[in-house]
Amino acid sequence: MVRRYIDDAPDCFITELDKPDMNIPCYGVNSLNMGQVNFLSRVDGQDEFLLLIMTFVLGPVTHCCRILNNIPRYVPMAQSLEFIASRGPDQKAAVEWDVLRIPATTYGEGSLSIICVPPWKLDLEDLRAFTMPENIPQNVARHPRFQEISEAARNTAHDLWQMVFESCAPAGPCFVVTNYAFWCFGRFEAAKPRNSKGKEREGNDEGWATATVSPPIELEMSIPNSVRLPMKTEPMGLGCTVTECLTFWIQMTRGAASWMQT
Repeated sequence: MVRRYIDDAPDCFITELDKPDMNIPCYGVNSLNMGQVNFLSRVDGQDEFLLLIMTFVLGPVTHCCRILNNIPRYVPMAQSLEFIASRGPDQKAAVEWDVLRIPATTYGEGSLSIICVPPWKLDLEDLRAFTMPENIPQNVARHPRFQEISEAARNTAHDLWQMVFESCAPAGPCFVVTNYAFWCFGRFEAAKPRNSKGKEREGNDEGWATATVSPPIELEMSIPNSVRLPMKTEPMGLGCTVTECLTFWIQMTRGAASWMQT
């Protein structure tokens, strides 16, 4: 789904004017100045963590979406591609996470909510527990993705699902959860109401019954010839980078890309 969208996207050219907005760390493509290196070396608080995600990941990705959508720079429509934090820059964090949202559009599915939890509060095992299917088929139970997880991670995942639901309820069904090192992409689904015989009735249920969510994807940047650097773990496995998935999720939420058909 993501791979098909990226591969079918029209060719775009990054100009010198675009380069200041494309400061995502990528091996062999971009270099950082000393100030950026110093910042990346000292991310040890929630404010710095949020700024890291907004500056070095979401900023360049939304800029790519603007180019894909042929939206001129500095026009009002371009502002619809800017993520807005749930708290102001001078407000101290009242909880141990932040929520970023991109504004809803007329043809989209509401706002995209990105739940940002620092890696010292949420690790890979917690995210694995968060994305673990409710029912695991016997023939894949031995796959590394489904290996046993701790009870502590399960408890964290339970709290994380509640956090995600509460964040998405007033905004829209599409969400992303990240600790910067790993990213999970998801979407809540509504079930059709059923009659007393268990058959689907006409009409849609406004309630969300299930969610589709990806396994944790490592924020690994590839060099241009698509030769990937060694992965820390296996969960990538989707053939897409985090930035490609983010591009698709933003486009899908805005109604510019289609959600998978089942």
